Parts: sequence; C-alpha cells; structure tokens
Amino acid sequence: MGTEGGIIEHWSIESDQLMNTFDAHGSSDEGISYILELKTDSYLLWGHHQRTEGTSLIATSSLGCTDFRIWMMTLDGCNLTLTPHMRVETSFTPGSGIRYLLESTENQIVAVDTHKSLKFYEFIDKTLKEEREKQAAEEELLINGLKELFVKYDADQNGMLEFEEFCIMAQDFFSAFGVDQKDLKGLSSVEQEQKLREIFNVWDEDGSNYLTKAEMRPIVKKMMQQGFKFKAVSASR
Repeated sequence: MGTEGGIIEHWSIESDQLMNTFDAHGSSDEGISYILELKTDSYLLWGHHQRTEGTSLIATSSLGCTDFRIWMMTLDGCNLTLTPHMRVETSFTPGSGIRYLLESTENQIVAVDTHKSLKFYEFIDKTLKEEREKQAAEEELLINGLKELFVKYDADQNGMLEFEEFCIMAQDFFSAFGVDQKDLKGLSSVEQEQKLREIFNVWDEDGSNYLTKAEMRPIVKKMMQQGFKFKAVSASR
C-alpha cells in the first residue's frame, strides 16, 4: 500500500504486521496515488530480465511529482523486494502530480495528472526505430529515383521504357557502374543493339517489351547504392 511521503509499505494481512517499507517517490510530500502491476512481457519494459514465477513489474505514481516509476517486484513467500527498474519523467506541468496509471498496450502506459490531462508514453526500440526511419528514407529516395529516371528517359511519358528509350539510358547506366564500354564500342551498331537487347530482355521480366517501374525498381536501387544520382531534366532533349 502507498502512504504519505511517497512511501510504499508492505503489510502481511495474516499477521497484520508491517513487513517492509520502500521509498518509492522520495521527492514527493504527497501519498502514492497508484500502484499498477503490469501484464506486459515486452522486452522493451523488461529489458534483459524475464518474467519468472514470483517476479513482476509494477508502476507507481504519486500526487506530488510528475514522474512515475517502474519496479521489479520479487515475492518469495512473505518476503517482498522492490528493485528500481525505470523512471519515466512526464511532461506534466511542474507542481502537479499523477493520479492514475493505465497499461493501454504491452508497450504503452497512460498517465493521468491531477488536472485530468492524459499523456501516452510509448516504449520503443530506438535501434529498430532508427532502422525503420532509415528504410523509409531509402524508400523515398528510391521512389524519387524512379521518378527522375522515367522523366529523363521515358520520351513519350507513358510510364514505360521501350527498347529505344532503354538504349539511350544504357550509356548513362554503364557509366554510373564504371563498366568498361570498349567491347560495346568495338562492335558494329547491329551487334551493339543485339547486346543491349539481351540486357533489356533480362530486365523485362514479363516479356512485355517494356520496362515498367516495378521491373526497374531493383535496378534503380542497385544504381543508387553505386552512387548514381538522378537529375531532373527539361522537357526538351
């Protein structure tokens, strides 16, 4: 149970004895407002610990401070221990306190202050978040790259690259990859066209005689990884 001064007391109901006290919110002159046993098994809250028999996570708050605490609670018979696990500083107005806590999802806790304002606190994996943001940024670059490629080389702007348009693109493409074009230059125009046709047919997965954005997507991605930069060009070429 919670008492004034941010203290949590552990009582034995059977013997009606005070077993232990814990200074949960020492900076508060008010009482403990809420003690919430969390149901989550998420590693984002448990960290390197795992739920075992007799262990659980509890969240506590006080009317006299704007942070809430998460504790590792271990119960062995009548012996209870609370180990500090996490402290969450909220953005509630200084001088207010937290009246209620609610576990809304396995990674989210809702806090309600004394003015009945709600704040949602999501526990996230920063590494995973950064990776997703990186993937999103790469995806945006890829989409822009595709757009610029079709602006530059799709002469009739029908959303597909025909073989003739591909041939114009090929010179820039090979240059971007640092491909030695001596073999191509040494060929006759007919032989060059045959060589380019072989490449075109490989990329044209559905055999439509057009290269679509879907077919060009992995190719453009590889081009961008090699440092190829697409630049918008004017309509006149």
